[in-house]
Amino acid sequence: MKIQQLTQLVRQHFTEQGAIYDLQTDAVQVNYRLNWAGFANASFQLSDGRNSYHFKVSEAPRNKAQLKRWQRLHSTLEKEYHAPRLVDWVDLPGSDYSGLLLVDIPGKSPDLVSEPALFQEVLSTIDRLHGDQVLGVVLRGLDGPRSCLKSYLQAYHNRFLDDLRGLEGRLPDWFEARQLDWLKSEVRGLEQAARLSSAFQAPAVSPVHGDLSPSNIIRSEGGRWNILDWDELTIGDPAQDWSLLLDPLGQARAEFPVGFGWHELVQHADPGLERRMEFYARVLLFDRILDGLADVVEGRDTGEDLGNYESAKKASILQALEQYRARTDS
Repeated sequence: MKIQQLTQLVRQHFTEQGAIYDLQTDAVQVNYRLNWAGFANASFQLSDGRNSYHFKVSEAPRNKAQLKRWQRLHSTLEKEYHAPRLVDWVDLPGSDYSGLLLVDIPGKSPDLVSEPALFQEVLSTIDRLHGDQVLGVVLRGLDGPRSCLKSYLQAYHNRFLDDLRGLEGRLPDWFEARQLDWLKSEVRGLEQAARLSSAFQAPAVSPVHGDLSPSNIIRSEGGRWNILDWDELTIGDPAQDWSLLLDPLGQARAEFPVGFGWHELVQHADPGLERRMEFYARVLLFDRILDGLADVVEGRDTGEDLGNYESAKKASILQALEQYRARTDS
């Protein structure tokens, strides 16, 4: 469904049903929020000038199942791990779209490096999440036993294969078609490297957020902070969360002083954690290339004017390509 059609469905539903959520139905405004990371889910801001909500929906069965998991566990995530407050599960009439209605949180992502006290809170919160045995039992019941290798294959490798299939014959003209074979080769090479690494044979028994980029940490004007987008919550490898959170910080991460928090986390973690994080640093760069290309194709498929989305993606992809080749050639 095109974005404009979906936006109209959302507007119609909340115009008719908004009173349930204390929205003045004659004043409801619906704004589509472009997701930099892709189009698997669609997000909207709903507001009547007094109350504001975030509505996250999907029509894909797998994505809806992930959102349902968030709904099932929302009270724990809100109480213990700074998740935004869930209001309701909403099925959009006349469509296959369903999703979560959440309280909207105005604010922005803080500069964690320049705010060590906040960073300590974030690190401590994620460390508690990884060690949450009760939540771990629930998630293992849903996901079954996993190794760190299986965690990589499910979180990245399978998506890479899907992305490759979607790019066949559809690469943007600014990315050379002959490089598709190179992308396929790298996907195979990353898989082989993980399979051959003893660090990836360790069991994966920790609850992980799954999408812990710094952009998913937001602080409101009152100082309260939240961790967004819990629909990738699963049993997995803590190295995935730590890499997503810390890798974008670049050199600043290496300069953290002893006592800042990161070093202590490494000391009590499993011995293969740092080796897997080194691997994920490479994976995240490759993900910016391959998944970024898939996002460009999906963006074109929407038929919508997405502003400078493709040009910004192009710059990110080409920069990641240069960095990835410098890393692998060294």
